[in-house]
Amino acid sequence: QLSRWQREQRRKRQFTIAAAVIIVIVVALVATAVYQATRPDLVALAIAPRVPSVEPGQTLQLTATGIYDDGRQKDLTHKVTWTSSDPAVATIGPDTGLAKGLADGSTTISATKGDVSVATLLGVVPPALLKVNQATYDMEYYVKMLRLRGILTISDPSSRAALAQGIWETIIDNEVCRQLAEEMGIEVSEEEIDAELVRQMGEGASQEEGEEPPTYQDIRERLVETLAKLGVTEEEYREITRTQLLADKVRAKVKAEEVPAEMPQAHVWGILVDVAPPEVSGTPAATATPEPSPALQPEQSGTEAATAPEENLAQAQRIREEILDRLAQGEDFADIAEELSKDASASDGGDLGWMPQEIAQMRYGEEFAQAAFSLEPGELSQPIPQSTSPENTRYWIVRVTEKEDSRPLEEEQRRLLESRAFSRWLSKQKEGFTIEDKLNPDLRAWAIEKALEPPEPSEGVEGQ
Repeated sequence: QLSRWQREQRRKRQFTIAAAVIIVIVVALVATAVYQATRPDLVALAIAPRVPSVEPGQTLQLTATGIYDDGRQKDLTHKVTWTSSDPAVATIGPDTGLAKGLADGSTTISATKGDVSVATLLGVVPPALLKVNQATYDMEYYVKMLRLRGILTISDPSSRAALAQGIWETIIDNEVCRQLAEEMGIEVSEEEIDAELVRQMGEGASQEEGEEPPTYQDIRERLVETLAKLGVTEEEYREITRTQLLADKVRAKVKAEEVPAEMPQAHVWGILVDVAPPEVSGTPAATATPEPSPALQPEQSGTEAATAPEENLAQAQRIREEILDRLAQGEDFADIAEELSKDASASDGGDLGWMPQEIAQMRYGEEFAQAAFSLEPGELSQPIPQSTSPENTRYWIVRVTEKEDSRPLEEEQRRLLESRAFSRWLSKQKEGFTIEDKLNPDLRAWAIEKALEPPEPSEGVEGQ
């Protein structure tokens, strides 16, 4: 009886254990099904830093954060797959996110988990991006200059790249001028910097008569607040302004010395003729311009219009002879220019205005300038090709009506000549400088991306 009772108790315990196991399994299955049904989905990944950089030979730990559809975030740095688009610039551990810079430039770093992926541009940035003699500039300075010069307001990528390159060239030129200013005895006072910053803030534009002009202290708080949004401190911006003012003074001094107020000039008139019909020349005549008279049309030989340079020039010579005949018969040059010229000056009778020889060369080419300034007043030039292209079909026929040995420059002419003179002077000065420029297109692209990133708040006003 005891043995039978023990066997029954053992069977009951076995049954209870089996039932418990079954219940646990069922509960686990139900819980798993519920979890699977309600588990949040990964919807995005984020890499930090957002626009990272590392020096050549150094390492940088990147992190990946998963963002789920229920709003939760989770560190997935070691659960994503990391890749570098250019391992020659930088490598990255596929399961660690540890990047190592190898060569100056940039590479796209990607982090992927399942169907979700994210990418960022990693810059391998040298400590000194630019060296002009002993002065150095780093990437941080360049990024701040991009923000200050309005890169944030431009949406077109090509325009951004053009602006970024122009800013870089200005940084180089201004540093060269800054160093030359010391040799030239040019200085900028703190008061001049104050006045420039007041001007930049637009103060005094609507100042009433008798009202005291604003001071730097009046605009300082607003200036610092504006700079802080760009990640630039007051002290940094004052130094940037000092360098710009020094460069401006150097430019003004050189321009005044290189470009006189008056120069020899000639009053030039011109007719731009096209020896090919519109469908051949590729430049349709203006609809408001009458067709040339039959005598001035290219010869009709039953073949296509001549395209050989010699034949084009011969045709232009025939047009010149016809113009000479019409002038001899008493026709006015302006009337002929209005009828034949393909240039915008046709509406002014071909009047190209007074100009020095250098301006003529800048606007119309060396051959035009030499030919025009070798003419005596009233003389008609030989045909002058508009371009050196073998396919050129357009020729200038010009006449000089007046010459003066010393005539004041017009404002536009003076600006053009000053700009050209300063560029030549600066290029010559640079020959005596040691310039190490490490900015390449990849680093420029990275700098633009960095400049578009919200900057870290600056220190603001020193001492506050």
